[in-house]
Amino acid sequence: LFVRGVESSLPVFWDFSPAGLRSGGRASAAPDAASPLDLEFIVQVVGGLLATLLAAHAMAGERDSGMLRALQIQPASAKTIVATKLVGGALTLAIAVALVGLVAGVVIAIFGRDLASRSLFAVLGLFSLGAETYLICMFALGLLISTLARSYASATTASLSIWIVFAVAAIPTSLFLSGIIVLVPSARAVESQQQADYEARLRLTRAATGAAFARVAGARDQWDRAGTEEPVRTVVTDAWTQGASDTRGRLNRLASDVAQAEARRRRLAQALSAVSPAAQFLAASEQLAGTNAATASRWQAAIHEYEA
Repeated sequence: LFVRGVESSLPVFWDFSPAGLRSGGRASAAPDAASPLDLEFIVQVVGGLLATLLAAHAMAGERDSGMLRALQIQPASAKTIVATKLVGGALTLAIAVALVGLVAGVVIAIFGRDLASRSLFAVLGLFSLGAETYLICMFALGLLISTLARSYASATTASLSIWIVFAVAAIPTSLFLSGIIVLVPSARAVESQQQADYEARLRLTRAATGAAFARVAGARDQWDRAGTEEPVRTVVTDAWTQGASDTRGRLNRLASDVAQAEARRRRLAQALSAVSPAAQFLAASEQLAGTNAATASRWQAAIHEYEA
């Protein structure tokens, strides 16, 4: 997989019912043992770890080994040494990203010939550029810590902490906190509420239709009198149409309220994780692959439009 995104959280299917859309089973958001890891996850976690450890060794490691002291006696300023380390780390990470991208391209060309296209390889190239940018950010953070640390051990510990916070914990933590702050009912709860509202509105519509029929048709012994058929049909049709319209409006408002709450939760999660380079890389990757929340929202809007 290229970028898993939100696809695993979408329903397997949608079913149309008078009470609105009913979703099928949902795939688990966490990959299981038989599910392959996507390329974005490998770069985000494994690549981020590589970048931070490389940065920890670049300054603190060479300081402990004495190589940094040998550089400092040379006619080069501290800024030049740090800039050289940054450029060298960026080139090293660029080679790693290029190799990963090359392997991904070969796999697509061999095993996914039906998917291979110029646009896909262009997306892969843009993804590699974003991956390099993300890894440089992680390397720069690690290099800053490595420069300030007094020993290689403390630099490694601090770099691993930065990696855990930004590359591993930031995204799930932001999702967890946003879910607590902005409560969004589950799909099953929404469907149950829609079904209950539909049944209640249906009873009201039937009662209103019966009352309209009795008002126009009169008593039972008057139902067969001439000239009552067309007025009865008209008033019953109008009453049923009005009830159905009110029911649909009620169900649509409920679905709209849930969608707005989900959008607020998603915006809050993005704001909470804005400081994480991994979160920005994930958002850009999902947008490139068309597996982000905006694409899912457009898909769901098309489903609701088809239903209407």
